[in-house]
Amino acid sequence: MTRKILTGLSSQAYEHPFDRKALASLQNMPGASLLLKKINEYGIDRLLRLQSLGSEIRISPRNFPELHQAFVETCEILDVAPLPELYLFRGRGNIETYIVGIEKPLVGINLDAMEWLDANELLYIFGHEVAHIKSQQMGYHQIAIVMPTLKNLLSSTTLGVGGLVAGGMERGLYNWRMMARFTADRAGLLACQDIDVATTTLMKLAGLPDEYLTTAVIEDFLIHPSP
Repeated sequence: MTRKILTGLSSQAYEHPFDRKALASLQNMPGASLLLKKINEYGIDRLLRLQSLGSEIRISPRNFPELHQAFVETCEILDVAPLPELYLFRGRGNIETYIVGIEKPLVGINLDAMEWLDANELLYIFGHEVAHIKSQQMGYHQIAIVMPTLKNLLSSTTLGVGGLVAGGMERGLYNWRMMARFTADRAGLLACQDIDVATTTLMKLAGLPDEYLTTAVIEDFLIHPSP
């Protein structure tokens, strides 16, 4: 199918109101800006990047052309430039993707995702990740990633923020990250531009490979459960 290139697309056009509300609440929490500054000072951005560079395979048009092309097309459709780097990492029996990097973002996708998802579904999953770049959320996104590791440090005086994480900060980050998924899902749909593709991708993310995606299974998946 021919997909529309969304030149000049603004993230505000598809950002979910729950995402905006949760992010605003997080940004208004005492110490949030200080925490972001401290994490940047301690080179977390560089450490996360080096972790990918040192243990994963960088994707190029030569080694995995179909995977690379799907990524390029996604970024073209969502008007994300310059093109982030793309890395492939070991499969663990389920689909996994991630994005890190503020100055030089990179996206990681695992072997299971490459094998389970077709070219159209890859657009959805890539759109879901690059939405964080488009919305300029990478700073808080990375805080959420490293928070489990930094929790004990942040509870001491090591980084100069004392017990900042105690109380609402950690919960605020978790809540925002959950709400940001609504925005990411919208970006994924804009990338693939097919609701059926979005549906099968979500089902594969839930752990179902192609052979289980029968009409009955898909229809039941789409039925909203009663409250």
